[in-house]
Amino acid sequence: MKRSRHQTPVIPLILLTTLGLVGCQSPTQPGAEEPLAVYCFHGNETCENCEKIEQWSHAALEEEFGEELADGRIHWEVINFDAEGNEHFKDDYEIITSCIVLDPTPSEPGADWTNLQQQVWQFATSDDRAGMRELITSEVREKLGK
Repeated sequence: MKRSRHQTPVIPLILLTTLGLVGCQSPTQPGAEEPLAVYCFHGNETCENCEKIEQWSHAALEEEFGEELADGRIHWEVINFDAEGNEHFKDDYEIITSCIVLDPTPSEPGADWTNLQQQVWQFATSDDRAGMRELITSEVREKLGK
Protein backbone atom coordinates (compact mmCIF):
# COMPACT_ATOMS: atom_id res chain seq x y z
CA MET A 1 0.00 0.00 0.00
CA LYS A 2 1.33 3.42 -0.98
CA ARG A 3 1.50 5.77 2.01
CA SER A 4 1.98 9.51 1.93
CA ARG A 5 2.25 12.04 4.73
CA HIS A 6 1.01 15.59 4.50
CA GLN A 7 1.58 16.74 8.09
CA THR A 8 4.84 18.16 9.35
CA PRO A 9 5.76 17.16 12.91
CA VAL A 10 6.28 20.26 15.06
CA ILE A 11 9.47 19.30 16.90
CA PRO A 12 11.50 18.34 13.78
CA LEU A 13 10.25 21.52 12.06
CA ILE A 14 11.43 23.63 15.01
CA LEU A 15 14.79 21.83 14.94
CA LEU A 16 15.16 22.31 11.18
CA THR A 17 14.19 25.97 11.48
CA THR A 18 16.75 26.46 14.25
CA LEU A 19 19.42 24.81 12.13
CA GLY A 20 18.45 26.96 9.14
CA LEU A 21 17.47 23.97 7.00
CA VAL A 22 13.83 24.79 6.30
CA GLY A 23 13.49 26.72 3.08
CA CYS A 24 17.09 26.12 2.09
CA GLN A 25 18.01 25.55 -1.54
CA SER A 26 19.32 22.33 -3.01
CA PRO A 27 23.02 21.75 -2.55
CA THR A 28 23.31 21.06 -6.30
CA GLN A 29 22.72 24.58 -7.68
CA PRO A 30 21.85 27.95 -6.19
CA GLY A 31 18.14 28.61 -6.68
CA ALA A 32 17.46 25.02 -7.73
CA GLU A 33 14.69 22.89 -6.28
CA GLU A 34 15.47 20.19 -3.77
CA PRO A 35 16.43 16.85 -5.37
CA LEU A 36 14.06 13.89 -5.19
CA ALA A 37 15.52 11.60 -2.54
CA VAL A 38 15.23 7.91 -3.37
CA TYR A 39 16.19 5.99 -0.26
CA CYS A 40 16.85 2.27 -0.05
CA PHE A 41 16.42 1.30 3.58
CA HIS A 42 17.59 -1.94 5.18
CA GLY A 43 18.37 -3.22 8.64
CA ASN A 44 21.46 -4.91 10.06
CA GLU A 45 20.29 -8.24 8.68
CA THR A 46 19.64 -8.53 4.94
CA CYS A 47 18.48 -11.40 2.76
CA GLU A 48 18.39 -12.24 -0.94
CA ASN A 49 15.16 -10.27 -1.39
CA CYS A 50 16.65 -7.24 0.36
CA GLU A 51 19.53 -7.37 -2.11
CA LYS A 52 17.10 -7.61 -5.04
CA ILE A 53 15.22 -4.55 -3.81
CA GLU A 54 18.41 -2.52 -3.65
CA GLN A 55 20.03 -3.76 -6.86
CA TRP A 56 16.93 -3.73 -9.06
CA SER A 57 15.77 -0.31 -7.85
CA HIS A 58 19.17 1.25 -8.35
CA ALA A 59 19.51 -0.31 -11.81
CA ALA A 60 16.08 1.05 -12.80
CA LEU A 61 17.13 4.54 -11.69
CA GLU A 62 20.47 4.38 -13.51
CA GLU A 63 18.89 3.10 -16.73
CA GLU A 64 15.88 5.43 -16.80
CA PHE A 65 17.13 8.48 -14.92
CA GLY A 66 20.90 8.53 -15.44
CA GLU A 67 20.91 12.22 -16.36
CA GLU A 68 18.84 13.18 -13.31
CA LEU A 69 21.15 11.17 -11.03
CA ALA A 70 24.22 12.77 -12.59
CA ASP A 71 22.98 16.35 -12.33
CA GLY A 72 21.55 15.96 -8.83
CA ARG A 73 17.82 16.14 -9.57
CA ILE A 74 17.60 12.64 -8.06
CA HIS A 75 19.58 11.62 -4.99
CA TRP A 76 20.02 7.84 -4.37
CA GLU A 77 21.09 6.73 -0.90
CA VAL A 78 21.26 3.37 0.87
CA ILE A 79 20.61 3.69 4.60
CA ASN A 80 20.79 1.14 7.41
CA PHE A 81 17.85 2.11 9.62
CA ASP A 82 19.30 0.02 12.49
CA ALA A 83 22.58 1.98 12.58
CA GLU A 84 23.09 4.34 15.50
CA GLY A 85 21.48 7.68 14.76
CA ASN A 86 19.27 6.30 11.96
CA GLU A 87 16.51 4.80 14.09
CA HIS A 88 14.30 7.85 13.50
CA PHE A 89 13.81 6.79 9.87
CA LYS A 90 11.58 3.93 11.03
CA ASP A 91 9.10 6.45 12.43
CA ASP A 92 9.71 9.15 9.82
CA TYR A 93 8.80 6.82 6.93
CA GLU A 94 6.81 4.06 8.69
CA ILE A 95 9.46 1.42 7.92
CA ILE A 96 9.13 -2.17 9.07
CA THR A 97 11.66 -3.87 6.80
CA SER A 98 13.81 -3.20 3.72
CA CYS A 99 12.10 -0.80 1.35
CA ILE A 100 12.33 2.06 -1.10
CA VAL A 101 11.11 5.50 -0.04
CA LEU A 102 10.69 8.47 -2.35
CA ASP A 103 10.82 11.89 -0.70
CA PRO A 104 10.62 15.03 -2.85
CA THR A 105 11.31 17.27 0.17
CA PRO A 106 13.79 15.49 2.47
CA SER A 107 14.57 18.73 4.33
CA GLU A 108 10.89 18.87 5.38
CA PRO A 109 10.21 15.51 7.06
CA GLY A 110 6.67 14.29 6.56
CA ALA A 111 5.80 16.58 3.66
CA ASP A 112 4.99 14.20 0.78
CA TRP A 113 6.94 10.94 0.90
CA THR A 114 5.95 7.54 -0.49
CA ASN A 115 6.99 4.20 1.01
CA LEU A 116 6.97 1.40 -1.59
CA GLN A 117 7.62 -1.32 1.01
CA GLN A 118 4.70 -3.62 0.20
CA GLN A 119 5.08 -3.36 -3.59
CA VAL A 120 8.86 -3.90 -3.74
CA TRP A 121 8.55 -6.99 -1.53
CA GLN A 122 5.86 -8.44 -3.80
CA PHE A 123 8.13 -8.01 -6.83
CA ALA A 124 11.27 -9.26 -5.06
CA THR A 125 9.62 -12.39 -3.64
CA SER A 126 8.01 -13.25 -6.98
CA ASP A 127 11.32 -12.60 -8.81
CA ASP A 128 9.62 -9.98 -11.02
CA ARG A 129 12.43 -7.61 -11.97
CA ALA A 130 10.38 -6.03 -14.78
CA GLY A 131 7.54 -5.27 -12.38
CA MET A 132 9.97 -3.68 -9.92
CA ARG A 133 11.46 -1.58 -12.71
CA GLU A 134 8.02 -0.36 -13.82
CA LEU A 135 7.05 0.47 -10.23
CA ILE A 136 10.21 2.46 -9.54
CA THR A 137 10.20 4.35 -12.85
CA SER A 138 6.50 5.22 -12.72
CA GLU A 139 6.69 6.40 -9.08
CA VAL A 140 9.80 8.50 -9.76
CA ARG A 141 8.19 10.02 -12.88
CA GLU A 142 5.13 10.92 -10.82
CA LYS A 143 7.24 12.60 -8.12
CA LEU A 144 9.26 14.49 -10.74
CA GLY A 145 6.08 15.62 -12.49
CA LYS A 146 6.99 13.91 -15.77
